[in-house]
Amino acid sequence: MTIELAPTYVYPDQPGVPSEFSLNADWDLEFINLPSAQAEVEFIGGAARNMLLNGEALCEAAAVGDSIAVMIEAFKGLSVKDEMSVLQQLKVHCEAAVTLLQTYASYHGAPYYLGNGRGAYIEPAWGSLLYSGPITYEKPFRTHAIDFYGTPLMPLAAIGYWIFGGGQQRNVHVSSLNLQMLARDFQPIASLLNDAGNVGHFEINAPFSYNVFDKAPIDVPAAGMLGRVSGNVKGVLDIQPDGTYTFSGSYSLNSDFYDADKSNRTWAQEALTTFLKGLGEAFGHTDYYINILGEQAVQFSGTR
Repeated sequence: MTIELAPTYVYPDQPGVPSEFSLNADWDLEFINLPSAQAEVEFIGGAARNMLLNGEALCEAAAVGDSIAVMIEAFKGLSVKDEMSVLQQLKVHCEAAVTLLQTYASYHGAPYYLGNGRGAYIEPAWGSLLYSGPITYEKPFRTHAIDFYGTPLMPLAAIGYWIFGGGQQRNVHVSSLNLQMLARDFQPIASLLNDAGNVGHFEINAPFSYNVFDKAPIDVPAAGMLGRVSGNVKGVLDIQPDGTYTFSGSYSLNSDFYDADKSNRTWAQEALTTFLKGLGEAFGHTDYYINILGEQAVQFSGTR
């Protein structure tokens, strides 16, 4: 039985606003008679825009690193689609994260995060995955040593695992989150800086908590998959008599429980939260843990 999502989940039916976004099924016929090497290049370059639902708009949003726009455009494409269509699209986003990890990381020296201005590298990852052969759509989605890569697509992969991941734990490296944290975001550091009597050398090794939503939209890729996280910060804080300070150390984060339709995702438009609930209600979902691997080095300096 086909289960359809109401088109009003993202954009209400109104003049000039389409409620369905389809695929360009015949796009590859343009180069079917080209030499194989040239056909491969053409296929990889155009696959994402033509084989993903609402692919043109989705690629444009990804290229400029706008995670909210990525989710909006992806949800437009998923509106009014049956379970297999939703599964196929989300499986591509989950597997493309692994493709990015294996390709971009190898050639550009950025093992965990696709930096600003490099969003165009996402399309070749999609294209390479789609060119590599038939994608298996078994459930639950398989696990990897690392399941997420730091791009605007992270929230889509997280949703894919929420609906079709069977509750299995998933892994992300802390550097992929690209959290834009400041010294005062760490309570153990902030408490020392707030006491005017503290001057000198302080060894820190203490727990902290942090609300990823506090910095949205700066932290939006992470905010789309994490909420309030906890962890441990360690390092050395030096406070001078004139109030200047330096900190050098690192932090790690504890595993986070992923519940996609949390009402406290304050950065998100209401339509996104409503659509997520619709996906979960229509196709089922299982909350799961995201293990955050590794440590992130940090250095701060300033005046308290």
